[in-house]
Amino acid sequence: MQGEDEEILLVGSTGGITYTHSGTSDDGSAIACRIRTGSFSAGRREEKLFGDIYLDVDTGGTPLSLQVFLNEETHANAVLPVASATPGRQRFLLHAFGEAPQKAHSIACEVSWSSALAGPILYQLGYAITPQPDLTNTRVTNWDDLNSPDEVWLSGITVDCDTGGAVKTINIEIDFGGVRTVIATFDVVANGRHKFKFSWLAVSAHMVRIRPDPGCAPWLLYRADWIYVQRAAAHQQVGHPLREPVGPVLHRARSLLRHASAPTKQIEVYVDEVRLTNALAGGLTYWPVVANGRQRGPPHAAVGPRPRLPLPRGG
Repeated sequence: MQGEDEEILLVGSTGGITYTHSGTSDDGSAIACRIRTGSFSAGRREEKLFGDIYLDVDTGGTPLSLQVFLNEETHANAVLPVASATPGRQRFLLHAFGEAPQKAHSIACEVSWSSALAGPILYQLGYAITPQPDLTNTRVTNWDDLNSPDEVWLSGITVDCDTGGAVKTINIEIDFGGVRTVIATFDVVANGRHKFKFSWLAVSAHMVRIRPDPGCAPWLLYRADWIYVQRAAAHQQVGHPLREPVGPVLHRARSLLRHASAPTKQIEVYVDEVRLTNALAGGLTYWPVVANGRQRGPPHAAVGPRPRLPLPRGG
């Protein structure tokens, strides 16, 4: 053991000179130093969006360098210089993640310098983090009943995602009547966070979800907004309460624009999943509508008079 009066001596192998283990230089030459943190993930697998780095330090007049390492140090960013001629403790904000900025699940930082004088004093180092969704591959989203106790008419979706520039194939699944069905398949390519809109002919659905194809590229799914119309509830009961209408109920009307320049709009009408026939127009499966400007009228006004229906009477 080293006593109070003992001193450590360092002996050179070729120079024949002994040195004491003290001071701030290597026989007058600068000493290269570095401090590297461990890879920080906050104990979570989700991606993190990094904003900037703050460095609380007294440089002592020594120029510093800072470098960022992402995803268990498998990716190294460019080295950033940190210099100040002002003595004393200072706080630096460093933009180390580019314009995008970068996303990763872990981060490590290294501060380095070379000096023959007194070294800098590092007080704090940290980074701005915004949590992101999981980076997933084939994970299916949770079933969503769209806050409806009954079925809806589902006709589209807006996907907010980032596929890293790769092609991501997704399937739109519905659950209706206890049967799971894929109703549409789309390819998405997003280099960074973007929104995409997709649509299809309206279908009845109790619940909906997204199922990516196996083997697809990983992606970040920020949110999925479904485009739908809530249907009237269907119930089985004996009799009707007073004042409840007992006449026909229009469940769905769908408009089809055959061509952008076509002057006629075509409307299809469905009742209980059965498409009605326009008898007044010779058995067409749609009702043509022509309007020069905003007008109000029945959908078959262009092809014949409107039939009269008996009105329901209340009790």
